[in-house]
Amino acid sequence: MRNSDTVWVFGYGSLMWRPDFKYLNFGQASINGWSRRFWQGSTDHRGVPGAPGRVVTLVETPDACCGGMAYEIDRKVAVEAFGELDRREIQG
Repeated sequence: MRNSDTVWVFGYGSLMWRPDFKYLNFGQASINGWSRRFWQGSTDHRGVPGAPGRVVTLVETPDACCGGMAYEIDRKVAVEAFGELDRREIQG
C-alpha cells in the first residue's frame, strides 16, 4: 500500500551518499530496465562551454538493473526538495 502523503525519490549517482534534503525513510533500491552511464554532457558539473564533461545519466537498457537508494519525502516539502534538486543538478 502506498502512502499518499509521501513521494519517493530514486538516487543513482551522488544522491546515494549526499541527498541534501530532508527525508522520512530511505533504503537500497534498484530499477529494472535501466543502466547508469557517463553519457550526458555537462558544463555545470564538469567541462567547459565547447568541451562538456560527462556526468551520470540513466539509459533505458533491456535486461539491465541499476542500483541506488530510494528516499521517502513528505509530500508537504516535496516541491521545496525538488527545487533544491533542480538547483543542485543544474549548478553542480
